Amino acid sequence: VLNTVKKFKPIYYIYTIPKFDETIKNYKQVIEVIQSQIKIIKKHKLKILIKMSDGHAPKMYRYILEALNDKQVSIIFDYIYLYGLNESHVTAYRLLRNYIDLLIMDDIDQLGSGRVLGSGGHIDVTGIAKRFIKRKYEGFVVLDSSLVDLLYGANNQGWFSKLVSKKTKHDIKIYEDFVERYRSTDMYRVLRIQMAILSIMFLNKKIALG
Repeated sequence: VLNTVKKFKPIYYIYTIPKFDETIKNYKQVIEVIQSQIKIIKKHKLKILIKMSDGHAPKMYRYILEALNDKQVSIIFDYIYLYGLNESHVTAYRLLRNYIDLLIMDDIDQLGSGRVLGSGGHIDVTGIAKRFIKRKYEGFVVLDSSLVDLLYGANNQGWFSKLVSKKTKHDIKIYEDFVERYRSTDMYRVLRIQMAILSIMFLNKKIALG
């Protein structure tokens, strides 16, 4: 780790809290473990971004962040993760808004397939963006486009999976519709389309797709 830090000179360390049973009554030991791990990370003069993982709920992250009470520790807001847990992103935002330093932007439909931002029809991506804009959010916004993975995967499916898998058929239909509309599935172009939408959402500026 030390050699990596020296080589790349990062500012942040993405940290996942230990996996544990949230039904236990006493979290003291859990907090102590997290504090000891964070202490080691901070020796390398790194700020910590907590990544949501392992089914931990927003209220647990709020509890941990309050217990740590450390300005060098913040959280990554991942509404796709929250959707997978059937957690309200609105409630999660209210719980965690004072601790968010990185927002992951992505979009999926009801089957969990990647979509162009704002077109999935299942998650209010535009509403989420507006919530951050209204609060004058000054952290990072990161595009994590599951659409890229879908387009690549759909184009490389074997004939058998195309016949038997409902999810695969669904993904291939998305692929075909995307090609028809944008004439390309080049990764750079896909990301540029997504970035253009992000620019409109957060900066109210248009980017020429070329």
